[in-house]
Amino acid sequence: ASGAQRQQQEVPLEYKPLHSDIELEHDDTEIRRWESRFGYLRRFKATHGHADVPIREGSLNGPMKQSLGYWAATQRSLYDKRMLSKQRFERLNKLGFPWEETSNTSSG
Repeated sequence: ASGAQRQQQEVPLEYKPLHSDIELEHDDTEIRRWESRFGYLRRFKATHGHADVPIREGSLNGPMKQSLGYWAATQRSLYDKRMLSKQRFERLNKLGFPWEETSNTSSG
């Protein structure tokens, strides 16, 4: 997909998680891990001009060694289940994160 096609993707205007942000983000380790991956996503966007991370995009450093693409897919899944905090939704949305999987994010 071209950059123009990525920018045409509809951005959700409102998101209501099932739980409060406090309930969803209660673990300091999890918060630090999420912030680290969000930083990788920001760097990916700065490098590639978009936040549409391919599912197999590189490994992250640290104990989890989870791919950035897998993390992005997890954020979409949490969003679909309304388990992503509103604050995280807003931060990802502001970055231009695509909530629908595109051909660029598929593993095949």
